[in-house]
This record gives sequence, C-alpha cells and structure tokens, in this order.
Amino acid sequence: MSLVSFGGKLHCMYVRPGDRAVMWSSMTNGAWSPPQRVNSWSSDFVPGLVAFKGRLYATVIALNGDVLLSTWAGSGTAWSTTTHLAGTAKSDRAASMSAKDDYIYATYYTYNWQGSYRGGQTVYSSDGQTWNPLDPWPSAHKTAHRASMTTHGDRNWFAYREHDGVNSVAEMLGIVCDYVPPPSGWNTPEGPTLATHKGKVWLVARGHSGHIHALNTPDRNSPWVRMPNADVGAMEGEPGVTSHNGSLYAMYR
Repeated sequence: MSLVSFGGKLHCMYVRPGDRAVMWSSMTNGAWSPPQRVNSWSSDFVPGLVAFKGRLYATVIALNGDVLLSTWAGSGTAWSTTTHLAGTAKSDRAASMSAKDDYIYATYYTYNWQGSYRGGQTVYSSDGQTWNPLDPWPSAHKTAHRASMTTHGDRNWFAYREHDGVNSVAEMLGIVCDYVPPPSGWNTPEGPTLATHKGKVWLVARGHSGHIHALNTPDRNSPWVRMPNADVGAMEGEPGVTSHNGSLYAMYR
C-alpha cells in the first residue's frame, strides 16, 4: 500500500483483496475515514501516491497494463477524470511517485524498454501539466518488484529488489543516475520502501521472519544505520511509509 501526508492528514491507497478495487482513505485524529473507491480502478499492484502543489496525485497499473493517472484537489471524495500517464505504455509492476521543488515524478517498469523486450524502469517528470520521459536508470532490467522513490535534497532516490532478492539503491540528479552503496547483505522477500524523514533517507522492508526492517542514512557517503526490528508477525507485500507531524509512519497488510 501507499501512504502519504497531505493537508494535515495521513492518506493511504491500497488494492482491496478479492475484487482488486483501488481504495483510498484518510486518517484524522487517529480515526480512518470509510474507504472510497478511486475512479472504478482495479489493479493487481500497489498504487503510487504523492502530494504536489495542493493536490494528491495517484498512478496505478490497470488490469490490462495501462499506466493510469488521477488527482484529488483536497476536498470531497471525487478524483479527476482518469488519464494515461504515458500514452500507450504498458507495465506489469507497481508504479511509484515523488515530488521535488516544481516537479512531480513517476516511475514504473515497462516490459518493452527500447524495443529490447527485456524490460526496464523508466522515469517521467511533470510540472503538473505535461509529462516528459527521462532516461532509464542503471540496472533497470533487474528490478523484480516496484522501484520505490523518494526525494532527498536535490535528488531522487530509488530502491528496488533484484531477482536474487538483494536490495539496491540509486539516486538521480536531473537525468544522471548513479548507485548508492546499499545495506550490506540485505536480502528481503519483497521490495523495499523509501521515505524521507528528519533529514535522512529511510529504507523499510518486510523481512523473512515476520519483522519490519528499517535503516536510515543522511547521504550517499554515510553508512546505513539499522533500527531495532519491529515484530509484526504475518505480513505480505511492501509497507507504506511516510513522515507525518514529526513521526515516521509505516502501514502494512
């Protein structure tokens, strides 16, 4: 699921088990609102969600692989008319979103990157009006799950799980992308989630033994610091993580 802070509230978006409907809810004073379906969307993958210039932006991979986009203006329960984020693009993994300064970013896995049919992670940027593709980033064809994304300083950070279970981290400045040394030997059954909190990048993922693992670093040149594991028992998928009112929140199924 995806979790974001917007308008003084926590907002989550997730796929409902059974009918695969994409649902959205917000929390005020510790109470969650009744979940609302977003634009009759259905998906097999976690939606991407981000706040940008007074709106929530959501992107989802439809059942037919289309990359869909919609926005919420901050009141009521109606989302804007669905549009296609990248024309006829198709994906078979979850999308992620982030925002930095005057731009919003979306990343998703396309299984026909540059006509090679090997697949690759591609990134789009927008000023809120027009979406433009950025160059695919290194090792794009190795991603096994969604690539999580957050902004830190003047850069976008990405984290993704490769097919051997090892998590990798990269950062992008403009269209130039480079690796960030990942936590040593960190192998997880699902992809990691990134968030920015109190001047640090946080990397959160489900472990193999019913734990949520969390690490943080202030920059690419500093070591990752491990936090005590949170024992959550049975869990599936990637957690939603966000900074809200001075605390770091994680939500999981």
